[in-house]
Amino acid sequence: MIRYYTKTEVHRILKDKYSINIAYETLWAYEKKGFIQPSGYTMRGSRKMPIYTQLEIDNFINKVEDLRKEGKVRI
Repeated sequence: MIRYYTKTEVHRILKDKYSINIAYETLWAYEKKGFIQPSGYTMRGSRKMPIYTQLEIDNFINKVEDLRKEGKVRI
């Protein structure tokens, strides 16, 4: 069974498990730039919330590491 994570859970996983400490707003900006893509959306009441799988989290970590090596981001 695939586990889905909300953006808040992704932020906590990045901080606790991978020691990537970024602001929640920065994570939102990276989503708008296309660095991390949600795998789908879920409805909470009338709000549509993005959800992510472990594959999207791993891809985001690889992109952040590549950008860090190029000197484009400082995390």
